Amino acid sequence: MWLRLIGLITLASFQVCSGQICLTTNDSPDDNAECKFPWKFNGKTLNECTDETDPDGKFWCSTKVDNDLEHIGGQGNWGFCRQSCPPITPVTTPRPITTRRPTPRPRPRSRPTPRPRGNQKPSPNGVTDSAAGNYHPNEQDGTCGQYLGTGFILGGEYTKRGELPYQAVLGYRNRRGKIKYNCGGTMINRRYVITAAHCQHVRIPRLQIAEVVLGDWDLSSDPDCKFDADTDECVDGPAPSSHKFAQRFEVTSADVTVHEDWDLTKVVNNGNDIALIRLPRAAVTIEEDFDHIVMPACLGWDNTIQVPDENFIASGWGRTNNDVYDRGDIGSAGAHSARLKKLAVPLIPLDQCTKDYSIFKDLTTKQICAGGKKGEDSCSGDSGGPLVAAGPGDKKLNKEPKYLIGIVSFGTKKCGQGYPGVYTSIDYYLPWILNNMKP
Repeated sequence: MWLRLIGLITLASFQVCSGQICLTTNDSPDDNAECKFPWKFNGKTLNECTDETDPDGKFWCSTKVDNDLEHIGGQGNWGFCRQSCPPITPVTTPRPITTRRPTPRPRPRSRPTPRPRGNQKPSPNGVTDSAAGNYHPNEQDGTCGQYLGTGFILGGEYTKRGELPYQAVLGYRNRRGKIKYNCGGTMINRRYVITAAHCQHVRIPRLQIAEVVLGDWDLSSDPDCKFDADTDECVDGPAPSSHKFAQRFEVTSADVTVHEDWDLTKVVNNGNDIALIRLPRAAVTIEEDFDHIVMPACLGWDNTIQVPDENFIASGWGRTNNDVYDRGDIGSAGAHSARLKKLAVPLIPLDQCTKDYSIFKDLTTKQICAGGKKGEDSCSGDSGGPLVAAGPGDKKLNKEPKYLIGIVSFGTKKCGQGYPGVYTSIDYYLPWILNNMKP
């Protein structure tokens, strides 16, 4: 009955000091580079490393500034450093400095650069048309991540209808033409759903995404039935008039953009398990029709958005046990679990994850590690689904806006064995996402 876990990891890197020079470590985005002191950030002149805007309170510095000493953001020009590195005397009048920067190690061209959340991202793109492919839903306008349900099911297992309105389910057509739901996804605006690259096979048609479904909750009934939380059953009779049909989108391989460096055999240390699905038409959300339980998840699109880091939730319609002979609700719903489930997951720092679990020793900052509690895990069928973050709020109702931070990628062969799960990091791949979203 449990989902597969995955969590957000912000890698804590440290830097080395050498006299008056502070160098970033080799696992920083700009590795072995000299911190530029003094430098300006958020209207302040700094003569040391800062923990400002870093969600874990880690200290970092700029490795590239302009002629006015302003930090040049959005290009990975930063690295972690010690709070006291270097011990230089503060200056009161900013002046341009010219220092020789050590040559950084070469990186693959296609590798995006991770950033400390909230300070290396681009400025807002100014798009206001919610039907545009490059529109960025945001919490301030109330266009993403909201709770659309009317209550809560106790126990933290089944979701309430409308609780996670960004959740998508991906359908695959078998040789007989019947649709089965083997992957999840997340709606990020009215034209795009994001999922894992391994949910789209490059050659085999029956393993390629044929349908994207939004606004569904109980896959065995469309529209969703009237559900009785006390009996854990659907109530006989027609669905309430307010329950709309789910929105179904037929898609082809031409609508799916898989990361250009995706390689299933290298997923552990190379990552890139990410893909975008462009819907053939704009989805209808609660903004256009109040009865549709559809709304995108929020993302940390730009430098004006602070992503919360209090509570983390994984969700999906996937397998609920390790019994290969248990077909669950596949016959009636096309997925192992008919109703959408969720699980709160704890985060594990990446350095701790790679140290404590030898099977994950090669994970990189492209990925997120979380979970590890025996008996609680995401599982087969949850792939491509969301890991979201929410603010503190009321943990029982959890109606805080949800921000997408990870994509279910992989875990151990058997679920719930006490090992964490691994997610693709949205923060790391944000440049790739932005570059591949068409208007």
